Amino acid sequence: LEFAAEPTETLDLASLVQSVCDDYHDAGQHVVVQDLQAEIIASKPVALRRALGNLLENAFRYGDRARVSLAVMPRQVHVRIHDDGPGIPVDMVEE
Repeated sequence: LEFAAEPTETLDLASLVQSVCDDYHDAGQHVVVQDLQAEIIASKPVALRRALGNLLENAFRYGDRARVSLAVMPRQVHVRIHDDGPGIPVDMVEE
């Protein structure tokens, strides 16, 4: 419900991703940002920042570090977060 109440705004996704990563880097986490290019999107910035933070927290918890990039395609933008963790066991993927 909190997400639904937040207004959608136009924002530069690369700047938001860089800002979130900078916050974690400043807090002592090992995070590398690569291949960011400006991409204007319509989104809910607080909710998006929280989602990115959750994914990065998982990367640090299970893989110690994170590599973050954007892949821009027609009508889609993918935020990729890679870590060195063990991943999800094959028998747990369905869950």
